[in-house]
Amino acid sequence: MMSQSILYESLRQKRNELARQANIKPFMVLHNKVLQEIAEKQPTILEELAKIKGIGPKKIAKYGKFILETINSLSSTAIPKVSEEKVFSVGGFIDFLNQILVPQRAVIQGEVGEVKPRNNYTFFKLLDKKEEAVLSCFVWNDRLARVGIELKEGLELKVEGYPKLVKTKGYFSFEVEHIGLVGEGALKLAFEALKKKLSAAGFFAPERKKKIPSFVEKVGLITSTFADAKTDFLTHLGRFGFKIFFYDVHVEGLYSTDDIVSAIRWFNENMLDVEILVLTRGGGSLESLQAFNSEAVAKAIFSSRIPVVTGIGHENDETITDLVADVYGSTPTHAARILSDPWRNIDTLITNVYRNIVSRFSTNCLGLQKRLLDTEENLITLLARLLKFRNQGIDNLQTFLYSQFQRLLYRVKQTQVEFLNNWGRIKNILSSLRNKISVQEKSLTNESLYWIKLIRKSLFEFEQKLRLSDPSVRLKQGYSIVYNASGKIIKRSTDLSLGEYVKAKFSQGSATSCVEKIQK
Repeated sequence: MMSQSILYESLRQKRNELARQANIKPFMVLHNKVLQEIAEKQPTILEELAKIKGIGPKKIAKYGKFILETINSLSSTAIPKVSEEKVFSVGGFIDFLNQILVPQRAVIQGEVGEVKPRNNYTFFKLLDKKEEAVLSCFVWNDRLARVGIELKEGLELKVEGYPKLVKTKGYFSFEVEHIGLVGEGALKLAFEALKKKLSAAGFFAPERKKKIPSFVEKVGLITSTFADAKTDFLTHLGRFGFKIFFYDVHVEGLYSTDDIVSAIRWFNENMLDVEILVLTRGGGSLESLQAFNSEAVAKAIFSSRIPVVTGIGHENDETITDLVADVYGSTPTHAARILSDPWRNIDTLITNVYRNIVSRFSTNCLGLQKRLLDTEENLITLLARLLKFRNQGIDNLQTFLYSQFQRLLYRVKQTQVEFLNNWGRIKNILSSLRNKISVQEKSLTNESLYWIKLIRKSLFEFEQKLRLSDPSVRLKQGYSIVYNASGKIIKRSTDLSLGEYVKAKFSQGSATSCVEKIQK
């Protein structure tokens, strides 16, 4: 089995290259803990790789090939010994030395000397105050941005990384992966600068903070397994049926920032039903709390879909994380009480709600009873007035109807007299009308007979014309009708094409033929 440290470093470097090519963070490809487990178990087939925690089907499909190729290439290539008198190429010898150097990861403390920023990376010198020693360092700018540190000469730093020879330039450099400030003064200045920057960007604005549910059940806890803060939080959380999903992270040191950012993103991507995230640790100096004053952690909290509650340090500790968090707990105990107090006070709340409901119901019943009595009195008074008004209306209507009936009876009598007086004239008019109708009836009969005869003659003539226009008659006379393949009648020779099949219909039967010659 090959060296775990060499395999881990090779996997880490290739993981970082893939992340840079895809323009994403390295942990989004594979987390360092996953790489460590791969280096320890050294799987050689996809089935073995799938058993490693953190490697799902999507990861295998996307990164399985490069993982197995790295393992197999290192296992099949032994590091040659110099005593074998092997002749190296320049590039081969540098690769040989880097296989020895890169696994020698180290944490180094020193003072920043000359700084040379470039587009995507920065070169700087790390100086030893006690000895006249200089270390050339290299760091990618996105790592600097995540920490929120601006490199300046004189800053005291603690950096973690690995040594290597740069093949294209031929010089020795220390590639930095994690950076931390040393010294309260520098840390305080960095804290104030980042606080001002994030405040101007709206990170601390109350209106953008998410509200936490009143009665939380599922909690994502982010802290160290060995931290007293974890014990304090769980002890004061109480037994109210909370479901705790724990994510172990470093809470101080150079790895803590990446760990915390990874934890927040992991919950947001994989635990959609978690209602709250709690980020907690005990108190400490500005140096030990650096991760909680980093821009990367602040941005992770700011962009978290899940509300974040903090409980960091003692009551007098203030961190950037506390200011960005949706709810600030001054201590781990306070953070626990924020979540458990609503459950702890639920009996009192239920009792108060019950009393309020009973009180409001009684008050509403008394008010309703009074309104019913008032309505009853008002209804009786209203009905009495309505009956009196209706009775008066009926009397008035009766008087009106009687007067109208008398007028109608008088008009009927007048009409009867007028009818008797006019009956003689009406009889004469009716007799005259009967005579006129008889004359008109005879005239209409004569006219009808004439028009019927005329119409019959016209219909006979039209029938004769239609018979002459009947196509079947023409067919019997020797004519035929020609159709093309689609059933359209051919009227001109220009409608035909050579080789086209046509159908000729006769008075009896039909025939199909092919066009061989066309005369226009």
